[in-house]
Amino acid sequence: MQLQKEINPKINNIKSYQSGEINVNNQSYSTPILLNNSKIENFLQADRFNNLDSAQLLETVQEFSDELDILIIGTGDKHQLMPVSAMQAFIKAGIALEIMATRQACHTYQVLSYEQRKVVALLFP
Repeated sequence: MQLQKEINPKINNIKSYQSGEINVNNQSYSTPILLNNSKIENFLQADRFNNLDSAQLLETVQEFSDELDILIIGTGDKHQLMPVSAMQAFIKAGIALEIMATRQACHTYQVLSYEQRKVVALLFP
């Protein structure tokens, strides 16, 4: 039996990641991006994970409320932590939060996206 990778042209597809650059739908991004299956935006609120205002992020991602069960944050080359109080705010809002290095975040986003889960990713290259 031949197995073929499922490609859905209607959803955002992360093609590759290397330090400092994320390729989505054959377009390269060197600045943070916020994406889900149907849209992709430059994330202008912070240039790197350490400068992220979690309250502002929560407000921003709530615009995706009908399309969001899981928020994945890719922190860059290395895994970093978010303060517990910030994480609790997302949990209280009913949003599952996963924080990991961007390479792993890209992979996790792809898997959940293909499973047609309501996932949003904030990726710092």
